[in-house]
Amino acid sequence: MRARKTQRSDASDSRAKRAFLSEQAARSPALALKIAQAIQADPALLDGNASVVACLARHERAAALLAQLFARHGKRYPKTHRAFIEVRFALMTGK
Repeated sequence: MRARKTQRSDASDSRAKRAFLSEQAARSPALALKIAQAIQADPALLDGNASVVACLARHERAAALLAQLFARHGKRYPKTHRAFIEVRFALMTGK
């Protein structure tokens, strides 16, 4: 029974961290670039972070780093890659 409580708190903690990172990345291009560099150093961070990647995709320099990363690892993280593509497409088309 205790393991479930721990798992639930870990899951809510992870959601809170993703929400915080998304919010901060949306505000600051410099922080977005730092987060993109960290993700580039460890591509496993792409797993389950589609909301963060979507916020990073709004900044040109961070998006350029992520585009290079997805060229190499995009098939491994399809949901995150899709979120990136959707945001970039929306920015290009103005929608």
